[in-house]
Amino acid sequence: MKILSSLALGLLFSTAAVAADSPIVGTWNLTGIYRDVNGVREPAEAYGAKPEGSIIFTPEGRLMIVVTSTRTAENASETAKAYLAFTGPYRVIDAGKMVYQLDATVNGSPKGVDRERLVDLKGDTLALTVLPGSKRPDGSMAYTVLAWKRGK
Repeated sequence: MKILSSLALGLLFSTAAVAADSPIVGTWNLTGIYRDVNGVREPAEAYGAKPEGSIIFTPEGRLMIVVTSTRTAENASETAKAYLAFTGPYRVIDAGKMVYQLDATVNGSPKGVDRERLVDLKGDTLALTVLPGSKRPDGSMAYTVLAWKRGK
C-alpha cells in the first residue's frame, strides 16, 4: 500500500519536480543531425548539411525547439519542410530517457502524443535519439540523432 501511495504522489508532482532537477535544463545549440546505423554515423540532410537551431528545456517542464535548414527554399511548401518548430511539456523518465508532447507546432504533427527520446548527456554535449528507429531494407535499424552543445 505504501508503494501505491508513493506512486500516486509521484504522478501528482511528476513534470515540474522531475524537470527542475534535470541536468538538461537550459539552452542548447544544434551542432548537427545524423543517422545512427549500428553505431555508425551517417549524414542526415533533411535540413541541409549544416542546420541551425536551439532547444530550451525549462525547469517547469516545458521545451521549445527551432531548427532551420541552410538550404534555400524556392516556394512556400519547401520552406515549411525546411523548418521545425514546436513546444510542449516534457518529463525526464530517467538519466537516459525523456518523453514530450506537442501542444503547438508549425507542421501539423499530432498533438498530445508521447514522443520518446534517448538522452545522452556528456558534459556540455547532449544527443537526443528519436525513438522508434526505422527499419532499413537490409534489416538494420537507423535512428535519427540531434546533437547539441550547451549555450553560454
